[in-house]
Amino acid sequence: MANLDFAHRHEVQRIESGKADPALRRQIVAGLTERHYKRRQPYIMLIAELQKHTSSATPYELEMAS
Repeated sequence: MANLDFAHRHEVQRIESGKADPALRRQIVAGLTERHYKRRQPYIMLIAELQKHTSSATPYELEMAS
């Protein structure tokens, strides 16, 4: 997920520092941000599911899993 975040920040910085019309840049950045959140969502859901399982696991189960 860090790679997705890094790539998004890089693209946003590239667009914001460009010479295009400011309104167009804002529109492009908004689209990039929407795409970024859609790409991140499956990973966020997976992390939440894993956290749910580990928080409900007993210390013995956690020890056996490692």
